[in-house]
Amino acid sequence: MKYYLNLNPQQSHNEHELHKENCSHLPNKNYLSYIGDFSSEIDALNAAIIKYPYFLIDGCYYCCNSVHRF
Repeated sequence: MKYYLNLNPQQSHNEHELHKENCSHLPNKNYLSYIGDFSSEIDALNAAIIKYPYFLIDGCYYCCNSVHRF
């Protein structure tokens, strides 16, 4: 599954949300960064954290619930 990170911070915690490619809450393409193709949400989250170490990253409630924290 392909994963993308929303480059615009969201919600009250100012987090950047990780989404699967087929998520109905995926933002506009102009605000997405391709993270990669992974077999698990946790692997995608870890890759996003490595790529953007200064971002607070959270999984999308709808498509990456296993790594959703806020």
